[in-house]
Amino acid sequence: MAPLFFTHVSSFSKRSFFAVLSGLLQLLIFPNFSWSFLVWVALIPLLICGFQERHGNRAFLLGVMSGIVFFGYSCYWIFGVLNNYGNIHWIGASFLFILLIVYLAIYQGIFVYLYSRYSLKDPKLCLMLSPIIWVSTEYLRAHMFTGFPWCLIGYGFIDFVNFVQLARYTGVYGLSFLAVLSSSLIFGLFVFSSKRYLCWLLLLTCSVFGISKVITVDINEKDKNKSYARIVQTNIDVEQQWNNKTKIDILNDLTKLSLNKKKDQSQNQVIEVIVWPETPAPFYYNHDSSFRSKITQLAQKSGATVVFGFVDFRSPSKETKNTQPASLRPYNSVGTVSSTGKLISQYDKIHLVPFGEYIPLKDVFFFIDKISTEAGNFQAGQKVILSPLESGRTLGTVICYEVVVPDLVRQFVSKGAELLVSVTNDSWFGDTPAPYQHLLMARMRAVENNRYLLRAANSGISAVVNPNGQILTETKLYAKTILESPFWWKTTLTFYSEWGDIFAFVCLMITALSFLLYYKK
Repeated sequence: MAPLFFTHVSSFSKRSFFAVLSGLLQLLIFPNFSWSFLVWVALIPLLICGFQERHGNRAFLLGVMSGIVFFGYSCYWIFGVLNNYGNIHWIGASFLFILLIVYLAIYQGIFVYLYSRYSLKDPKLCLMLSPIIWVSTEYLRAHMFTGFPWCLIGYGFIDFVNFVQLARYTGVYGLSFLAVLSSSLIFGLFVFSSKRYLCWLLLLTCSVFGISKVITVDINEKDKNKSYARIVQTNIDVEQQWNNKTKIDILNDLTKLSLNKKKDQSQNQVIEVIVWPETPAPFYYNHDSSFRSKITQLAQKSGATVVFGFVDFRSPSKETKNTQPASLRPYNSVGTVSSTGKLISQYDKIHLVPFGEYIPLKDVFFFIDKISTEAGNFQAGQKVILSPLESGRTLGTVICYEVVVPDLVRQFVSKGAELLVSVTNDSWFGDTPAPYQHLLMARMRAVENNRYLLRAANSGISAVVNPNGQILTETKLYAKTILESPFWWKTTLTFYSEWGDIFAFVCLMITALSFLLYYKK
């Protein structure tokens, strides 16, 4: 029998109010609002609306409603990208946007459905299972159909410097678990009004603050591992018309910015790494001798390692099992050149963006133009590539959207990267919350892997992030500028860097097992 509390919220209209409220609270956690304190309570209304809902289809619909509110606002910028750069009429862009939002909302629908079923069997146990179920649905959203791990609720802890260190063991999914557990226990306290739940809430509070004391934040770096980086932010218009003259002008501008010294720079401050953003112009290192010569001269003149984006063309490898005739295909790549001008490494982007860099199910979505200006679909890279520098240090570079994929980023570190570099071109997003959301998620990768992260963005926001997820320095949007900052090379591996998403996988297994047991009864 439902607690008396639910005699007042049993109607579908009242439950719908709480579902919508939860969606609103979730979106307020993220930019542009950034009310991160709500991460502790944002799921309480969702737990209310699904608790002991007897109709499974209604429970699922309530979760979908919450998800539509959350994703509809958090990701509204996707409509602009499709409409403005995908050459899609606003009607078609609206249809695709709604389709995506409903798809993403389905995962919250699955959560509320499972939670409501368990609440009918064991009202108290279901609250303990709720954070496990939530993590499972987030993990599925991050991996199904190439995955879209955008704005997982655990990111809301990024500014809680001590608490966020839990991600070094569990990844961002452990923080999502903590967020839902907090809401569950607070909700349980008011619903059941029992000493047992009061004890659980007090235990959680003590545990959280205990963790914040045990996992200390080390802000004292050793100077022997100290280096300096110069990040170049170009602010090139994505709708720039390209010809030989504009390419030369942009390249000269990039070179000038790369060699420019700030007035407050110390004479002893030697720049070891110069980072350009994800290819902001049609640059072809392996197919343009003048561009290659310019990069070589820049590296030699600056005496620094240069990391830069470019587009490569080559025949697809046999590993892709492509049965079509061999032809040159484009790759979104990052090159690293030593101070002597020698190419150290080339990394080809592995995790491509659907509709941005390739068109999935081309027979179905034949009417959509790929947002990238390169002809043809980009090909995915096949493996993680590190950049071993002359100094003996090693860095790993991820491209744009890849920084929101936790398991991919941690592979660079597990293979030996002592510094993470993220290059991106966020111009497609415009002046929306997306650039801020993107940076927020990049900060979590620094925490999970205990690494400094250098972020170079064409239009902003470029930044230097320390291993605690704090931004040391950053640029503003739409500024042509350089960013100089010290950073430290780190070699210690975190549990997450070594073992990946074990925590999330365990949650998924527990959810699957409990689901099977539920239907056997």
